[in-house]
Amino acid sequence: MQLKQKLGYMSLAILLVLVWQLLPDSTVDNATADDHEKSSTQQVKSPEEQIVETLRALPEALRDGATVIGYNQAGERVVLKKGTNDMICWADDPNSSGARGAFFVLCFPKSLEPYIERSRELKLKGVSDVMGVLTSEIESGKIAMPKLAVRYTLRGHAAEGALPLTIVHIPYTTTESTGLSSELDNFRPWLMYAGTPHAHIMVPGH
Repeated sequence: MQLKQKLGYMSLAILLVLVWQLLPDSTVDNATADDHEKSSTQQVKSPEEQIVETLRALPEALRDGATVIGYNQAGERVVLKKGTNDMICWADDPNSSGARGAFFVLCFPKSLEPYIERSRELKLKGVSDVMGVLTSEIESGKIAMPKLAVRYTLRGHAAEGALPLTIVHIPYTTTESTGLSSELDNFRPWLMYAGTPHAHIMVPGH
């Protein structure tokens, strides 16, 4: 490398160091703000806020009669709204940063409750092969799966702007019988876990 070119690189490096030193502390703090937010305990929202945010996952016609399970100020799960139809909704968990995003709520019919509750229980216990355990329990008859059921979710960095994802459970359905692809698609319905008791159609929303 020629001496002139080396001097040019050294000058650029020195300039970058000087610029970095002149940046305000907030620039560095903001870089780790998301990590800090996920690691800190979130404040529990009021029951009214939790109910409103959670019911947004459902079609309007199903909201009034749905049961909402949320959290009290101690972070414990409680029934916030007793429903009159078969829909059950779970508010965003303030105790979890979550792999699905900082905000996640879901609603499902009572026919899916044994499956979803058991899944949650296994994850809380730290079971490594949750899907394997669920498969065994479904095939043994311990967990009864409906022939068809719809799960509604909202997920995102915050309640504001969270996107819907509708999940249609049809156990053992295949790509051949549905005409759906089994490859992830952010814009079209696609089939996940095809041919298994966990088979479901993912319908992304925008």
